[in-house]
Amino acid sequence: MLKLICGPSGSGKTEILIDSIRKDIENGVRSFLLIPEQQAYISERDIPAKLPENAGLYFETVNFSRLAEDVFRKFGGVTKPTVSGGVRTLLMWNTLRTLSPMLSQYGKYAAEDTAMTALMLQTLSELRAGGVDGSLLEDAAQKLDPASPLAKKLNDLALIDAAYRSALESCCEEDTEDKLMRLSKVLKEHRFFGGCHVYIDSFTSFTVPEYAVLLEIVKQADCVSVTLCADTFFSRLPHFQCVAETAKKLYKLANAANSEVEKLLLSSREDSIPPVLRILERDLWNFSIKKSQRCALAPCEGDAVRLFSASNVYEEAEAAAMHICELVQDGMHYGDIAVVVRDTESYRGILDAAFERYNIPFFLSERTDFSSKPLSRLILSALRAVSHNYRQADMITLLKTGLCGIDLKDAALFEEYCQTWHIGGKRFFDEVWSMNPDGLTTDRSPRAEEILAAANRVRQQLVTPLLSLSAELKASKRMIDRCKALYNYLCRLNIAHLLSERASKELALGRRRDASETLRLYAMSVEILTTLSGLMPEEEVTTEEFLSALGLMFASFDMGSIPNTHDCVVIGSASTLRVENVRASLLLGLCEGEFPRAISDDGVLTEADKDTLETLGVSISSRSALRSSEELLYVYRAIAKPREKLSLFTVAQEIDGSTRTPSLAFSRVAFLLDRTPEEFHLDEIRRAEADPEESEAEKLKALPMSPHTSLRLSQSRIQAFVLCPYRYYSTYRLRLRETKDSTPSYADDGVFMHYVFEHFLKSSIDENGALHLPSVEDTEKIADNIIERYLAQVSPFSFDLEDSRLLHLYARLRKLSILMLKEILMEIRTSQFVPYRFEQGIGTPGENSLPPVKIGLANGATVILSGKIDRVDLWRNGDQVYLRVVDYKSGKHTFSLDEVRTGMDIQLVLYLFAVLNAQKDALPAGAEYLFASTEKGQTEIKRSGFYLDEEQIKSAMNGESDQFYTKKLLGQSLDGIQALEADMKTAVSAVAERILAGEADKTPSEEACAFCPVRSHCNKAYHK
Repeated sequence: MLKLICGPSGSGKTEILIDSIRKDIENGVRSFLLIPEQQAYISERDIPAKLPENAGLYFETVNFSRLAEDVFRKFGGVTKPTVSGGVRTLLMWNTLRTLSPMLSQYGKYAAEDTAMTALMLQTLSELRAGGVDGSLLEDAAQKLDPASPLAKKLNDLALIDAAYRSALESCCEEDTEDKLMRLSKVLKEHRFFGGCHVYIDSFTSFTVPEYAVLLEIVKQADCVSVTLCADTFFSRLPHFQCVAETAKKLYKLANAANSEVEKLLLSSREDSIPPVLRILERDLWNFSIKKSQRCALAPCEGDAVRLFSASNVYEEAEAAAMHICELVQDGMHYGDIAVVVRDTESYRGILDAAFERYNIPFFLSERTDFSSKPLSRLILSALRAVSHNYRQADMITLLKTGLCGIDLKDAALFEEYCQTWHIGGKRFFDEVWSMNPDGLTTDRSPRAEEILAAANRVRQQLVTPLLSLSAELKASKRMIDRCKALYNYLCRLNIAHLLSERASKELALGRRRDASETLRLYAMSVEILTTLSGLMPEEEVTTEEFLSALGLMFASFDMGSIPNTHDCVVIGSASTLRVENVRASLLLGLCEGEFPRAISDDGVLTEADKDTLETLGVSISSRSALRSSEELLYVYRAIAKPREKLSLFTVAQEIDGSTRTPSLAFSRVAFLLDRTPEEFHLDEIRRAEADPEESEAEKLKALPMSPHTSLRLSQSRIQAFVLCPYRYYSTYRLRLRETKDSTPSYADDGVFMHYVFEHFLKSSIDENGALHLPSVEDTEKIADNIIERYLAQVSPFSFDLEDSRLLHLYARLRKLSILMLKEILMEIRTSQFVPYRFEQGIGTPGENSLPPVKIGLANGATVILSGKIDRVDLWRNGDQVYLRVVDYKSGKHTFSLDEVRTGMDIQLVLYLFAVLNAQKDALPAGAEYLFASTEKGQTEIKRSGFYLDEEQIKSAMNGESDQFYTKKLLGQSLDGIQALEADMKTAVSAVAERILAGEADKTPSEEACAFCPVRSHCNKAYHK
């Protein structure tokens, strides 16, 4: 007899089965509970506690695969192992690779596109599940025009199916569908279920092979009870359509077995859940409910359901974690709570990270594939490195796995160095690296020395094993030899020991699941290599094909696990998660197209193809409508499971800023409950939890410095603070280093030109200090020699290996430098001012440095100002000495009196008075910036600054040039220039007091953020 037990979620279907099983055990009747594989853990954990102690004598929980093994074991059927996902994938990949020249429709892609492997496996599995084999497809193809795309498809599929089945047989394994068809044949000959009761629970639908097995079970067993989750046996509600279809097929099956059908229809147990949850369970997908028909709820009755809208998936995860903490504080256990998403992969690394921050124990109820693990990334990146000429990305990926035995700090320094100098290919095999980690500069900081040492150390440790791997791969062609080469590489890295150490650390941190997975990684990698070697040992494969085979195997090997504690939040996919007796459920990702998922026709055979095949006598049931129904059922099942609380979450934006809209499920709940979602804003919550004044001001503070501190500042430091205190604090207090790059920047442009000007003018001064300017003809020759020396220092590549982009940029800089140099020489020849000092330090190490400028503050602290002057010019007018400072700029730079008073630009004033303080008998003649300005394709040398507005000074500066060199400068009286010193000291004092007070707030602007070294890590950085 076939007994159908139908009822909505929570109506007690499973409880009826357990009661019947208990009676069977008491009466000594043998019984089986047949459940989906995903349900096994929950059932085996919960059901035994509800049954008598002697249940094991009469009762067994099985799935279809385990049932087949039991039957074959008893009646001597051939017990072939079920093909694993990895073997299935590998055999299909090799089948497509071998058949590609013979395939008319898919030959072009079969050999190279690994995505075809999964698509063909899915298609053949769907055909087998529907009872269609290759011979039926071949017969159908013969009835079509041979040139038609469908005929080509069918012939290719028939050929692939035959070759794939042959490969399965040769390795003595079989697909689940084949095993079940064989099971049904054995059951026809032997009464395995005679006198038994069989209970079938938690299935939504069955495949053709499963129906074949069920037919034999119904024929043999005294009673077969099947639960169906629906409101009626032939429900018309959209989410129960797939269940109704199953009910129809079970009726036909009962007729074929000449069995009676008994029906039991259950209704919702209305007293077991809050009214609001009962409304959702009943009316969620009942689209006939109108606005006026919605049930009115008392305010307290609606508390069981909450709707949240977060900005993005990260804030959604934070909201879920905080909500779980609230539920636990209200008395729930973690094990009472389930989190349901549609696709766990989209939340991996987001949801689990949020839960860890809040110390929430959880179990991710999904299989983790091997390809997501560091050992997989190490193997694939090592192979890509040796086969793709050691690309930087592959080498860095290899390094970041943490399995190369390299210290994490050294690894970070190595990556920074490679990025700075764009290292790739054969550059990894240089005997030694000597390029400056600080980029294109002749100076090398202590930090740069540390980076260079680490880079050379890591390079040797990383490259040596790769060279051995490369040599072994080149000497091998067969699959087995390539697997041996890779195994030897893993041994050279001592991977087994490294993974054991990592697992020990994870276990010490309480991460038992991570430790368990880490310990299994090496064994799994060896198993994968063994499988590859065993299935196709003599097959000749290229390195690229070896990579493809490994990638497919890694993605197919699952690392299943069970919860390491019963009291944990279970996270799982709506399609596979089976949870019972949960008090609260959180549904995340309720966005349009995601949950429920949009159904697309992405198979090999389209719906039009299936319709055509139907006319040819090949019936392949279309599942598009049923898949849509199943998606609605997943939502219904997740919403109907909790007994007390339900929370639904949606997000407003993708991570990239694109807009998301709530899904139909979220909108239906909002409609039925007449509810608007609660907006979740993490920033507002954090501000509310913080100190009110601090929250309102949104200012960051550092620890104040001692009142007697000696604060060392420079023009660049003061300017950084004025623009953004956070930038100053990050750069000069925390000493965060900006990413260097060997591509010339504006700063590098300046270094280049300073070097050229300094060395050119120094070479023009004899031992007695007399200036001898070269001729115009010799200027470029001398400049080129200086540039050549500069390039040899900052970029120690031979000229033929020099990066073409660098050569182009230096050609531009050479042209600009020579233009400015000619302008400088012209002015020196014309002017009475003579270059006196070059690259003059102020408060810098060295005996020739000028004393720093010191400013005392009211609180007892002292500001020490330092810097470096590009050039100091001198003019002697009788006994009076006049001094002028010149600063070279690679880009436009305009002097402003207002910026002196704010501290934004004190450079010229600081430099001038530092020189004057060191030479008391001198008077200020002025200070200026010299820069090149390009407008409309024309480059012009310009000046900006100030000068002592006296005729003799003006005449000395201009010579016979008719005020050419002073007309763009600000004329100032002697008192005015001296007042600038007071303005500078006032501005510096104000800035220093703010620094000492610990001010470090973020003040974003285009100017502040443009070249900020911490811009990429600042949440308020200015963007156009």
